[in-house]
Amino acid sequence: MGTISFSPRRGEHDPTHKQIIPYAVIAHHDRVLYYVRGKKSGEQRLVAKGSIGIGGHMNDSDESLFAWDEQAYRAGVEREVNEEIQIETTFDDHIGCAFE
Repeated sequence: MGTISFSPRRGEHDPTHKQIIPYAVIAHHDRVLYYVRGKKSGEQRLVAKGSIGIGGHMNDSDESLFAWDEQAYRAGVEREVNEEIQIETTFDDHIGCAFE
């Protein structure tokens, strides 16, 4: 197993590196949040594309004390969600996993 370290986003095009992507799917009963990215999207390749989730890249500020762990992942998800929407109610969260 390799080491885990933070690499700036410029490394995302290197296939020898894998990224942890904090991503949230917002669901309520049988409904799932769906949205289309606007023209002001930070990534132009995603403009006018639909998504059922909110997410992005880990930031070095998401790192918990010297470790990339569940706490760091949850911090990344919370940061991404708070950048995009407001949730003004209590909720349960569950961590799942997806691989290419």
